[in-house]
Amino acid sequence: MFSDTSNDESKDDEPQGDESEFTDEQKEEPKDEPNPEFTDEPQGEPDKFTLSFELSHEDIRSKMWNQIDDFMANKGLGNDWYYIVSVFDSNVIVENDMGNNFYRIDYSIDGDNINFGDITEVYPMFLTQEEKGALDLMRANFEKIEQENTRLKQFEAQVLEQQRQLEIKQLFERPEFSKLTDEDLGEIKTNIDKFSVVELESKLYEVLGRKNATKFSSQKSKQEPQKVTIKIEENATSSSPYSHILKRQGLI
Repeated sequence: MFSDTSNDESKDDEPQGDESEFTDEQKEEPKDEPNPEFTDEPQGEPDKFTLSFELSHEDIRSKMWNQIDDFMANKGLGNDWYYIVSVFDSNVIVENDMGNNFYRIDYSIDGDNINFGDITEVYPMFLTQEEKGALDLMRANFEKIEQENTRLKQFEAQVLEQQRQLEIKQLFERPEFSKLTDEDLGEIKTNIDKFSVVELESKLYEVLGRKNATKFSSQKSKQEPQKVTIKIEENATSSSPYSHILKRQGLI
């Protein structure tokens, strides 16, 4: 018997499975996409940071050792050698080589440089716990009183200045000074803060006096000379003791 081979050939020509659904492009292997974590291209601006260094108290102490003797000598205290006792944020305590003089020296830092400032002599004290507690309390109270005193002084200064300004205003409003112009008062107003109220009043009277004197002098110069006429009686004779004067003046 003969087998039918046509069906087998037709089956070989037909596409197998889903291969007919893909194009050549679709069959290409996918390309590897760059991983942003490993790309050579820059990913935005890099973070910037600044390192700053600050001198420690030990660094400051070391620099002070090299400067303190010359500094004290320039201040007229160069007969001794000086040792650094304690370093604080804004001042340092030093003592001389005899141990009988102590000084507090203000200082400031400019980069790596130490600049010394004012010198104040201080005194060490050895206290019991009770004495130290009492001293700390007194110091706290003193600082409080000092702060309160400063505020009171500031308030007093404000009150006195307000009172002074009021007195000055009343002084300029007085009737006798009302005729003084801004030109007359120019110099006084420019230097008004230099004068007390009493001195200011004296200055105003000086200006007023000069102004009145100038005005009077101007009026006097404009007046015409007046003639004086003397009436001589008819019976006046030349035997009068004043006849020769009258004749000379053309009056007889």
